Amino acid sequence: MERIVDTGQIPKAGDLLGLLNYYEARLSRCDSSVPEAEFRGCKLSFVIDLIRRVEIPEDLKLEEIRSIIDGWRMVVPWGGPELSLLEMEEINESMDRVRGAVAWAGCHRDPKVRWLLSIALMLALPLRSSDLHAEAIPRVRESMIHVMEFLALQMEKR
Repeated sequence: MERIVDTGQIPKAGDLLGLLNYYEARLSRCDSSVPEAEFRGCKLSFVIDLIRRVEIPEDLKLEEIRSIIDGWRMVVPWGGPELSLLEMEEINESMDRVRGAVAWAGCHRDPKVRWLLSIALMLALPLRSSDLHAEAIPRVRESMIHVMEFLALQMEKR
């Protein structure tokens, strides 16, 4: 028998699950006939939508999103169908990690659960250095460090 998870205490849990279902349906239509730029655009949208659900101040969120968008490669020079398949596997693994985090969070009644869920979202991002132009990597890394430092500070409170 499947355990029912209470996501009511996590404000964005239902939204997250709906988001995953949306991208799962959208990405299931991506096969080798889909142009690489279309697939890459969908992957970028997924990454941005996950970041939007992380509970951090808007300025941190916007900087993280801007740095990724500014550095995003719509076409990977050494890409192709093999890379797209690998990226699809990584996106599916990311979705599984997010679902697992939501399920875990639904079983725990701790005020820090929302911060742990935000950390899990950041760690689940299907983002690789090859997704970005080389000159953008330091800026993306720096903004991610700021996000994770903020979340670590929230975990230390109380």
